[in-house]
Amino acid sequence: MFTEGALGHSEQSYLLFSDIIGNQMHRWDAEQGLRSFRQPSQMANGNAWDREGRLLTCEHASSRVTRTEPDGSITVLASHFEGRALNSPNDIVQLFAIGTCKLNRDGRSGPAGGGEERSHFWALSLPGQGSA
Repeated sequence: MFTEGALGHSEQSYLLFSDIIGNQMHRWDAEQGLRSFRQPSQMANGNAWDREGRLLTCEHASSRVTRTEPDGSITVLASHFEGRALNSPNDIVQLFAIGTCKLNRDGRSGPAGGGEERSHFWALSLPGQGSA
């Protein structure tokens, strides 16, 4: 298991984390222990909460940034920049004060191909969350 993207939920007292190689996200809490949260996870990597408590995730395999809605459905927030596929979005941080998330890519070639080969940082304005 290769874990990344650990993220705690303070109100519901659980921890989410990604097993990139296992293509799975896990959830751990004191009552039920470790269990699967999402499989396949598209090699999920970085995770963050938005202001409404929805999960934001960088997906390595699909080269996109997604949001998990309260009903469990997935909304794609970003998959391309200037006509080119994002190549392995890696980490994400939600900046609550301005309603923007910052994400980066790590400079390695991703499985989707066709994207940039250098490290980058992007700002993504989230719908309904304000803008920078």
